[in-house]
Amino acid sequence: MKTKKLYSFFFLFLFCIAFVSAVPPVQTTVVAPQGLEIEATNFEYLEQNTSHVFRFRVYNATNNVYLNDTHINCSMGIINNEGTYVYQQPVVTATGYKFAVVVDGGNFSEVVVYHQGINCITNDGVTAGGVKTLSFEVTHTGKEPLSGNVLVLFILLFFIIAGIAIYSFMWVLNKFATLDVTLNQIVLSYSSFGIYLMYYYFANYYWANAFIMDLLYSFLWVCGFMNLFIVMVLFVLTLIKQFGEMA
Repeated sequence: MKTKKLYSFFFLFLFCIAFVSAVPPVQTTVVAPQGLEIEATNFEYLEQNTSHVFRFRVYNATNNVYLNDTHINCSMGIINNEGTYVYQQPVVTATGYKFAVVVDGGNFSEVVVYHQGINCITNDGVTAGGVKTLSFEVTHTGKEPLSGNVLVLFILLFFIIAGIAIYSFMWVLNKFATLDVTLNQIVLSYSSFGIYLMYYYFANYYWANAFIMDLLYSFLWVCGFMNLFIVMVLFVLTLIKQFGEMA
């Protein structure tokens, strides 16, 4: 009886080994990257009506070898937010292994989001290809536009500074009849102009809207004439009057 059990166990053991051996092994397939990979400069913001150079490089994804225009053909196009082409370059040439396209600023006349597309393919047209798409925004300054809250603060700051400049000038002007302009009034007038001058350059850097900047520039001249030239003339006349009274 024990011998039969031993034979049965031995037979079952051999059967399990045969079954496991019949199962095919798990194979791992490694797929190497294929095609062309494009490295391009990713702009976030570009300045309105200003020419820009778009550069990119292309390499073989299989062996990571960079390619030039003797191996591949590349084209580039730019469309606006309405899907209309503003620029097309059917053939892009390379210097060494660097491709570059100079796009005239007239193509960026609108303050909107633009989309850049680069397409490259091997010279035989069938071996490999690659596509790269990028987006960027054209602004007045080429920098991130002011947000809503910052813009409100910016406008409010203008009225505060302009109010101080006008107040300081009127304070001095009230002394015109008596020619009693003090040094403190001169300091206030010049300081208010200096503050507005800093505000103007800040505005020109972050908010270079042509119409707004024309208004700010006009007020800069008016403020300078009032708070620098006229105030200084009144102060000089005051000094002359005081010296005359002392004599």
